[in-house]
Amino acid sequence: MTLLVAKYEDKRGIYFFNENLEKQYATIEEAKKQVKVSSLESFNFYVEYFHNDDSRRKFTTVKAKDFDSALNKVTRNFKSIIEIEEA
Repeated sequence: MTLLVAKYEDKRGIYFFNENLEKQYATIEEAKKQVKVSSLESFNFYVEYFHNDDSRRKFTTVKAKDFDSALNKVTRNFKSIIEIEEA
């Protein structure tokens, strides 16, 4: 499924068409909350981490907008990281 998102502007302000094709006025922040845009990419990592004093290595996939966001998600998921490599 592909979702096409567009915004328009007139004298009253910024608007978009909702799922019922009704004109809805909103700020850009509100429009982003109303319309879900799936522009996430998949990033693959090998993570070496400690678990119960044992060193373990795991392959993990993260979906994010960019590499830095993906790296932040991986570091939040593992508490005691030794090394991270992009796969």
